[in-house]
Amino acid sequence: MDAESKERGRDYLAADIFLTAARFGGGAAINRLPKETLRRARRFLARVMAHQLATRAGARLTGS
Repeated sequence: MDAESKERGRDYLAADIFLTAARFGGGAAINRLPKETLRRARRFLARVMAHQLATRAGARLTGS
């Protein structure tokens, strides 16, 4: 596995931890997460959201 794949895997794991904490523990659980986990989760979720927006915009432009 190359370094970029490992980074993406770590980002994905951080996002999973963040979303699980948000779902079951709320704000108090999120506040206890390490800063590095929050940074990675924010980066991963921003990338996913940007991809979704680009996909939807492309679908509108092509009429799909």
